[in-house]
Amino acid sequence: RLEASQRERGQRAATPTRTRPEVASADAAPAVSAPQPIASPVAMAPGAIAAAAARAAEKPSAGSHAGMRAMWRAVKATADGHFYAAAYAEAASAYTKARGMAEESARKAAAVGTPNAVATATDLAVLHANFAAAVMMLGRSREGLLACEEALALDAGYRRARQR
Repeated sequence: RLEASQRERGQRAATPTRTRPEVASADAAPAVSAPQPIASPVAMAPGAIAAAAARAAEKPSAGSHAGMRAMWRAVKATADGHFYAAAYAEAASAYTKARGMAEESARKAAAVGTPNAVATATDLAVLHANFAAAVMMLGRSREGLLACEEALALDAGYRRARQR
């Protein structure tokens, strides 16, 4: 506003603007294009999410620790897709399945003495907290609160569980 009023009176603006001339040379950096949007679960159809999760589960062998991790992560990806599509009942069911698979794979890894757990305490806390978010969207607050308490018991520093 100050610049406009000064221009009206024919005065110079208090802060002059400087422009930098564009120099075109052979060694100049190429122009950067605008970033491309990343496909989010919201933009993906639920069928596409399930197909991507199935492909992720097929890569490693199901008996290996990597295969077990991929399997529960694929189910979690499906649950995330249901949650973003506002299909909260399906999301809660899939998070429950992923929690069971992750806990089972962690038990199997511990039984054979694998030093790197297939599902860490933080992974399990995330699954519990995501389940809590889904059931709270269904109006089941008490169940969500209990799931958040379980998540905090697994990882006391997990902020999302504390916020929910």
